Amino acid sequence: MMISKAVLHILDFTTNVCILSQRELDFSSELVYDYVNKRIVRLLKDPGQQTGVFYATSHFQEWLQRLTQGELEFDEFASNVAKALFDALQHCDESESADVLVVDFQDDDDVRCIAILVLDNKTA
Repeated sequence: MMISKAVLHILDFTTNVCILSQRELDFSSELVYDYVNKRIVRLLKDPGQQTGVFYATSHFQEWLQRLTQGELEFDEFASNVAKALFDALQHCDESESADVLVVDFQDDDDVRCIAILVLDNKTA
């Protein structure tokens, strides 16, 4: 597996603020790389969390297609995802603050993958 890019955004429902990271995570820090790698390895070990299905009208599907076609930059894709999740979750009765980790990586079969992980305070 090779991690290309990752970004971490914060969905703070206590203050009702979506905090978007201004840059990608810095993998020159072994601690940062290990954190992201650990999350992806855990994800890949759980077949039930490896795929998703989009509605034909899904903005996520459109953004993902634009990303893979090179029409949308990774940081813009990750920000769009975080904003959309924040907008959807803020209407829930008991939304808890969470982090959104968006990762662009290649699996062991050299297939490009995009992971979107919502990490609550217990899993972060």
